[in-house]
Amino acid sequence: MFEIIKKAILVSRPIFIPIAPAAYLFGLSAGGSSIDLIAAAEILLLTIPLGIYVFGLNDLFDIESDRANPRRKGSLWGAKIQDNDKGWIFRASALVIAAIFFTAILSMEPVHILVTALFLPFPFIYSVPPVRLKSKPVLDSLTNATYTYAPFAMGFSLSGNLGFLDMQMILFALVFSAAHAIGTIMDLEGDRKAGIRTFASVLGPRKAAAFAVFLLALNLPFAYNSMKSIFIVILIYFIASMAVLAWPSEKNAKWCFVAMVASLMAWMAYAALAVVFKTLEMI
Repeated sequence: MFEIIKKAILVSRPIFIPIAPAAYLFGLSAGGSSIDLIAAAEILLLTIPLGIYVFGLNDLFDIESDRANPRRKGSLWGAKIQDNDKGWIFRASALVIAAIFFTAILSMEPVHILVTALFLPFPFIYSVPPVRLKSKPVLDSLTNATYTYAPFAMGFSLSGNLGFLDMQMILFALVFSAAHAIGTIMDLEGDRKAGIRTFASVLGPRKAAAFAVFLLALNLPFAYNSMKSIFIVILIYFIASMAVLAWPSEKNAKWCFVAMVASLMAWMAYAALAVVFKTLEMI
């Protein structure tokens, strides 16, 4: 049992655990809601539980490519999944889905319940055949925006309005599509050897980097006019992606991705603290 718990935590990608809760908190603040019992429960469910569902299924159907991927030798990027992990991952994922949806129902807010219901199938159709959006280049990167946009929309929708459908918010979510496109370059050779179809393995690393640069360029004016702190983060993303576009290699993509994660974590810590202090003032 201890080994399963340890593996479950590693599978949830500890390095990415803060992202979904931070996006939720940002949506909660933007929608004008405060942290109540429902919001607190959903924030907790969007940490390790969501990570097990999202990354557990992802890793389960990437077993072959992960065996050939030197980056997956360390625990930083998650635990290596074996065939005998299939049972507990599916059971845990089903439990997470049920818990998140049940909590949304308790909110008694129709918009929030609908948003949550629309989001929950995405990790499954992204990773699991026959749909497996992960194996469809361009779509694999575009749909990764839901990992941050959906929690943001969940938090925002607790207010009962549809402000999360603002095109600027959707455009901002595509920053994470850009990061994913760079991420596919990191695993280029391993994915090609295993026959895994990703943006970079099918269309090439330079096109994946160009796609990232394009999405980030679209976001820079919006970010500059709306929030200077996030503009700095997106500018770092843009410069790093430009470097990969100029010198497309797995090594350069890895350093670019590390810079992206580090700058995002720093901004999220700043933004989350600001939201918490604002919420405390409202109580």
